[in-house]
Amino acid sequence: MKIIKQRNISIVILCFSIFSLLFAYYVELILGHQPCNLCILERVPYVAAIIIIITSFILQKFEKSAFFVLGVIFLLAAILSTYHFGIE
Repeated sequence: MKIIKQRNISIVILCFSIFSLLFAYYVELILGHQPCNLCILERVPYVAAIIIIITSFILQKFEKSAFFVLGVIFLLAAILSTYHFGIE
């Protein structure tokens, strides 16, 4: 039961990460808004999350470790976003 919940949460995080990147590229490429360096740097955690989750699905192990790494990545992303918001 716990594995199913973790897999569902991973799927939600994966979908959110893909949507966030697609939206960022839509705003950049279609709408023509040029991102700053921090905006580009804030995309890295989403790419890392996609890679970690897909790797976890393929290997079907290390799910607890993957959740811990994702937590650390998104904590650092939140700190970076707070810094970016403070600068702007």
